[in-house]
Amino acid sequence: MTGLVAVALSMQLGPIVRDPVHLHRARMILAGSTAMFIRCSLAMMGGQGGRAVAVVLFTMCFAVMTMSIFSYTPVAKLPTDHRASLLRTIGGNACYAFEMLGAGLLFWGIPWGLVLAAVAMMANFVSMISGAWLLFVGVSREATPRT
Repeated sequence: MTGLVAVALSMQLGPIVRDPVHLHRARMILAGSTAMFIRCSLAMMGGQGGRAVAVVLFTMCFAVMTMSIFSYTPVAKLPTDHRASLLRTIGGNACYAFEMLGAGLLFWGIPWGLVLAAVAMMANFVSMISGAWLLFVGVSREATPRT
């Protein structure tokens, strides 16, 4: 999916890089889906215990959350209201926070922490898919000449 989104984004690169809201959304969709792939790949490696999986989950989520905050900063400085972008950013970061909570529980020996992390990851995946759709719709509306 990350590859398909990257190709679709590259086809509309001009309008995306000119708009800080679109750029933030595109950046976080790519970063989030890439980080999800990395987390799943590393968690499935054999020979590691729950603590190692927890550290991977926590570290990757923390990195993407930090990136999200820095990525949103230019959007927050815009003079217009971008409440929807703020709410989507908060929602995505809440998913990362719950995944980090699940990783923490797993690290301390509570196995259902992995379930919490997985549910949070799937919720974030749904958010990224809908965000990608909203991004493509928004960009295509701007690219379509108005009559």
